[in-house]
Amino acid sequence: MYINIQSAILLLLGASSLVAAAPSSSEKKIIRVPISRKVRPDPVISSIQQKTGLSKRDPFAASLYNDAGSQYLIDVSIGTPPQNFSVTLDTGSADLWIPGSACSTTECPNGHFDQAASSTFKSLNEEFALVYGIGSVNGTYVTDTVTIAGATVQTQQFGLASTTSQIL
Repeated sequence: MYINIQSAILLLLGASSLVAAAPSSSEKKIIRVPISRKVRPDPVISSIQQKTGLSKRDPFAASLYNDAGSQYLIDVSIGTPPQNFSVTLDTGSADLWIPGSACSTTECPNGHFDQAASSTFKSLNEEFALVYGIGSVNGTYVTDTVTIAGATVQTQQFGLASTTSQIL
């Protein structure tokens, strides 16, 4: 194969601009997401303690299964201006969802996203229903600005919950 000198120069200039545009190893960013653990009280143990008057250190037999009752949380900011939430990490689910203002405080006791307060909020007018082993959630898919550990995604899709059952 033959190549003329002008094509060779253009090829070299193009390749050098690609190399110059590629991030150096010192420019590559790693996002570190702080994770916190929240242990929910076991309702079986709590009800037995209430009925029997047993305290923490009294002998008591309870079945333990795989650290049941724990959840791992990360902090996210959603909207413009940002509204802060702690969300549960769930390796068995692909959707991010947060309680919307339509979700009652009984079903969603940990705060609500106020979509009217966000200038970047957009409803996709598409309903979702997710069923988990412990309960379910229903709502609408929306987009907004989502920030996790300093990394921001514009128009990120997530679920805005209107009802939950046995989850929160």
